[in-house]
Amino acid sequence: MTLLEIDTIIHQMKAGNSQPFLVSCNDSKQYVMKCLNNTTNGKALFNELIAYRLSNLLKIDSPKSGIAKLPKNIVESNTLLLNNESRYGKCFVSQLINGVSLGINPITVSSISNINIFPKLVFFDTFLMNSDRADNKGNWFITKKDKKLIALDHTNIFRIAQIWDSASLAQDSQNPPEIIKQIDDLSYRLLAERYKKNNPQTHHPFSPIARIFKNLSDKEIHSCFSKIPSEWKISDTDLQAAQNFILFQREHSTDIVNELDQKFGFNKGGYQHGKF
Repeated sequence: MTLLEIDTIIHQMKAGNSQPFLVSCNDSKQYVMKCLNNTTNGKALFNELIAYRLSNLLKIDSPKSGIAKLPKNIVESNTLLLNNESRYGKCFVSQLINGVSLGINPITVSSISNINIFPKLVFFDTFLMNSDRADNKGNWFITKKDKKLIALDHTNIFRIAQIWDSASLAQDSQNPPEIIKQIDDLSYRLLAERYKKNNPQTHHPFSPIARIFKNLSDKEIHSCFSKIPSEWKISDTDLQAAQNFILFQREHSTDIVNELDQKFGFNKGGYQHGKF
């Protein structure tokens, strides 16, 4: 994605804990912008960018995203940006898609047209330790036009969101892998039930996405961590630790599959562990 420049702040959005801004860029398209401010640090933006790049490699539906430039004059002329101490420079943007975020419930889950995204999304959230989809309605987004569930908002990957560091990632590099408690949420269970109804003969649904992940080359994974804006202040130590964590998860992707098969009952029938 070519570096965009933000030319208009349309309004602040209420969705999400970070309350991002709807903006237009110099390509005449609208985007959801997250920038450095008093609630969002560089690691939050880094998390978004890394997750987006990985989702592209894994072919998981997500909005077109990337880095954009937030000019100084735009910040200084906007009261809302000034109020939350927004800083000009490089920010993260994702292209606006029409849709709704109503969470996952028996009604919404029945309307999803691409229920086969379930194993991809669960595997993705598991190996990235995404702790903020689960019961957060705003992070379950269904497109208006074709009722597709898509992956967005990955500020809270690496288990502890904006405060992870090399020590926490080393601790989280476990085998058998740790499955964060958020994967036990009812939302994932409802998706699993709907998926099973549509695919009654499928016994190991997480294996295909795991194979794609395992077959990613070191070069492809390293590319996800290139050209990180310096103003996000990701230290070399933390950058290397994040890469090492993804490489570790890749090497243990089969172990992750085994844990998920057991948890969602794709090996023996019925849900295992957690709240299921």
